Amino acid sequence: MSDFLFLLLAIFLVGLQGWYIAVYLTSFLELKFSRKRFFLLCILAVLSTKITVNNGTEMIEFRYMIFLIIACLVVFCFFGSIVQKMFHYFYIVFLFLFQNKLLVLSQGKSDPDEVLIQFIFSYSSITILAILIVGFLYYFKNSNEIGLENREYLMLSVAPFLSILLFMYPFDFSVWEEIFFSLAMMGINMMNIFLYNYLTEKTYLLQQQILVGAQNQHYEDVLKKQQELRTLKHDLKNLLLGLNYHVYNENLVEAKLLLKEITAGSIDTYVSYTECWPIDTILSSKISQMKKQNVQFTLELKVPVDLMIDDKVVDICAILGNILDNAIEECVRIESELQINICIYYHEKKLIFKVTNPTNIKDLNISNKLIKSSKKRGRYGLGINSIRERVKRLKGYSDFSWKANEFKVIIVLPIG
Repeated sequence: MSDFLFLLLAIFLVGLQGWYIAVYLTSFLELKFSRKRFFLLCILAVLSTKITVNNGTEMIEFRYMIFLIIACLVVFCFFGSIVQKMFHYFYIVFLFLFQNKLLVLSQGKSDPDEVLIQFIFSYSSITILAILIVGFLYYFKNSNEIGLENREYLMLSVAPFLSILLFMYPFDFSVWEEIFFSLAMMGINMMNIFLYNYLTEKTYLLQQQILVGAQNQHYEDVLKKQQELRTLKHDLKNLLLGLNYHVYNENLVEAKLLLKEITAGSIDTYVSYTECWPIDTILSSKISQMKKQNVQFTLELKVPVDLMIDDKVVDICAILGNILDNAIEECVRIESELQINICIYYHEKKLIFKVTNPTNIKDLNISNKLIKSSKKRGRYGLGINSIRERVKRLKGYSDFSWKANEFKVIIVLPIG
């Protein structure tokens, strides 16, 4: 084999190793920059560990620098806590040692040409096996990416850390015992990843339940307060007659109490936009917020007065409230002078929300269960997922899309 072909083959094999390291890390950690740049960086980093330097008296090798380089990649190229990064660092080092262990076991004693061919075949096969293992773990990985607590990451780090120590200990095993031992270690660590997925799913469900519960309580309080205000306005005439009676009879204490009751809800900026009071309650609150923050908006509203949504009023208010909250936050974040377009109408027994707002989103995977928030690094957008869960519960349809610096939400809810 010519030196040039051997060089190309060596670069390919090293690139294959760097590629599976990058695949694993980007599958389980949140990258700070583009995936293409990181994949290239991984390949170059792994390639640098294969360099040897002859200083005239001895050969200096950098092969063990791979562990330090992987540590630097994990620490500086990804978001997340130290313990989270430590867990995934231990796991990728374990995969690396597992690959090397199988590679050593696969080598036989033959003439140099056969050894080289056997090495190339073994290296390629074992690296592809590592890639398949990473792909298998990613396939079963939960689509949400909520982080665990530090103590949970520490608990999960025990298995890969002990596996690394056991791999480095010089046991007096036969070849088949070494193979069985290596596969057993891999099985234990794969079960550890499944436990990791289980814990992240439980964490996600818990946070989602807390969010939904808090939203339900908030909108129930808002609607209850608005209903009390509507009742108060309806009884205002009788209350004023009572106030007049107390003033006429100089019952100042009773008059003050009644006056306080009348004015208790006066700070609410309720405006009738559709005459469907639950929808008007949310619109009044959010439009007041937009005016305070100088966010431009347009309204297109066609909702009947007698729309019956009492059995699903909290979910509908939460859906509309979350949509408008996301739109307002995005406008404030990017300081855009463009407007939010709010369209709400009722057609063929369906209540339809269509809201568009300016955005500078460049990349957003809306197929995930949990969507990364573009508002703050390390924070996750539970709002959009909350909308989707509520729409699903109401047997409706939701669509989120963006193009030309515009984010659009369409919600269709069956009514009746």
